[in-house]
Amino acid sequence: MGLIGPITLRVRDGAEVTLASATEADAPDVLAFRNLLSTTADFIATAPGEVDPDVELQKKQIREFREKPGGLLALARYEGIVVGAMSMNVPVKRRLAHAVEFGMGMSPAWRGRGLGTLFMERMVAWARENPAILKVTLGVIPDNAHALRLYTKFGFVEEARQKRQFRDDRGNLLDHVMMGLWVGDQPG
Repeated sequence: MGLIGPITLRVRDGAEVTLASATEADAPDVLAFRNLLSTTADFIATAPGEVDPDVELQKKQIREFREKPGGLLALARYEGIVVGAMSMNVPVKRRLAHAVEFGMGMSPAWRGRGLGTLFMERMVAWARENPAILKVTLGVIPDNAHALRLYTKFGFVEEARQKRQFRDDRGNLLDHVMMGLWVGDQPG
C-alpha cells in the first residue's frame, strides 16, 4: 500500500514540514500544487496549462497511488500549505511493476533548503522496506545539475539517455537522462 506518515521533517534552516500520504480530500491541493510546479519549474515535462483541472480525476489518481503495492503520493505541508510532493508511480503492466518511477517537486521558496534530500532519504528507506519494489527509476534533464548531484549521492546511476527528448520553453532541445537504483535483490 502506498502510505507514509504523517511524519515531521526539519529542513536545514529549522523549519518543519509534515509529510503524509495524499488522500482524496487533498485533490484540490494536489491540483493547485501541480499547477504551481508547471509555472515555476523549468525541468518538468508538464507545461503551464497542461494540468487537467478535473478534481474527480485527481481523486481517482490518488486512490490508485494508495491502492497499488509500491505506489505512493506524499505531500509536504508547512502551516497547512503544500510546499512539496513526491510520488512513486507503478507501471500498469505486471511485468514492469517491480520498477517504480520516482518524482518530486518543491515550491520555489522551498528549493535549496534540504527538502529534496529529506524526500530522497524517506523514499529510499520506504522503497527498501516495500517488497513490491525492486528498482526505483527517474528521469532528469542534465542541465538540472543540482538534481543530478542529489540523485547520484543516493546511489542512482545513469542507465540511458534519450537525445533531445525534452523541449524547454525557449525551444531548446535537451537530453533526458534515465537513472535507476536497485533497492531489492539484484538479479545475477
